[in-house]
Amino acid sequence: MISDKPPRGVPGSRCRTGGGPCAGASAHAAMLLLVCLLAAAAPARSADCVIDNITPDLSWEATLFKDLKTKCAYTRNEAPSSENATVVTMHFILKNFFFDAGEESLSIYSWAFLDWLDPRLTWNPKDYGGIDRSKVFASAIWTPVLKLQNSKDAFEIPFMVNGCQVSNEGRVRCVMRVLNEIACTTKLSNWPYDTQTCRFEFSKRDALDSKFTFTFGNTRAVRMWGAEYGPGWIITDYKQVESHAKAEAQMYFELTLERQAAGLGALAVAPALALSALTLAVPLLAACGPSRAPLAVLSELGHFTVLQIVNFSIPQHSGDSPTILKYLQCSLLITTVSIIVTFVLNHLSKKSTSPPGWVTHVNTRALSWWPGRAVGLGATRDSVTEAVSKRHQSEWLDFANLCNCFFFIAIGITYCVLYFAYIPQPPPFF
Repeated sequence: MISDKPPRGVPGSRCRTGGGPCAGASAHAAMLLLVCLLAAAAPARSADCVIDNITPDLSWEATLFKDLKTKCAYTRNEAPSSENATVVTMHFILKNFFFDAGEESLSIYSWAFLDWLDPRLTWNPKDYGGIDRSKVFASAIWTPVLKLQNSKDAFEIPFMVNGCQVSNEGRVRCVMRVLNEIACTTKLSNWPYDTQTCRFEFSKRDALDSKFTFTFGNTRAVRMWGAEYGPGWIITDYKQVESHAKAEAQMYFELTLERQAAGLGALAVAPALALSALTLAVPLLAACGPSRAPLAVLSELGHFTVLQIVNFSIPQHSGDSPTILKYLQCSLLITTVSIIVTFVLNHLSKKSTSPPGWVTHVNTRALSWWPGRAVGLGATRDSVTEAVSKRHQSEWLDFANLCNCFFFIAIGITYCVLYFAYIPQPPPFF
């Protein structure tokens, strides 16, 4: 009888049957070896399959940029040397602006364009695959430094150029985004229809440097293209000046801004005129009328209210005082006088004592003059009895009405003078 068990003392005798754990271990080892071989061969295969995306133009441009950088390595801190100073043309495209009348400052956000000729940055396009222009970093070439002379910030940083475009003829064009803020003293005498003029003064960082100069050229320095309409203001006029004196700003441009005051006019000017008409209506009432005093007091209270509104609305840091305030103050004084005159005339019209001779004489002269008859002086004489007290009261009433007539003429003339002297007028449309 033959036993199936392997002989004792013979290790690993079960592996000779061609099956079992040893066969599985060999397969795993073969697979691991195959994976390692594929991993080692993958980099070599992938290196052979890399697609080169660099076009000939990019290759030529990289070579050109390298040559320009090498050429300007020792001259990028110096302006081009020539018999005449290098002329740097500058202009702006306005994007938006903000005028703060309370802080007396004007901020403009714009694109600044610089253009000049640098003979050192020339090349033959045939040597670089026909490339006639290239973009370079401003740090790799010489660029002019522009400074805002009247900046509101005491630590104003000069304009720094980031990127430029260079042509094969040496023409350099640079563009930068800038935010300029200046102090602009406001003039509020014609508020709320006021206009403000603000100046931006530019110069070189070193005024004594004669190797280059800035200019606006023969074109308009600031192009707006619809950006002249700002929050509450509109740019209505523009002026540019160049001055090459070393002690002054080299060039500047002025912007004239007009306040859009339709709302402020309805808030300040219209109520002031309405209150003037209310005060002017007080003398039109009878000297002893019961509604005259309340109307005058109502006008007085309205003046105080409008003064508070105007005082809250006007900018507080300007040295000028709006003329509309002077008009309201004078109108308030007239209204106060009107209240006093109302009580005085009411007292005179109720007096029954014998009037002085000059009062009777004034009444008689007024009755003989057609304006006196027009205002109704002596109209009550037909109903006056022969009682002495009533006759005296009638004379006092006539005198009060006569004084009221002259008072109306006086304040009417005064308001006409105040209107032309102090009421602000909107600027003409054309």
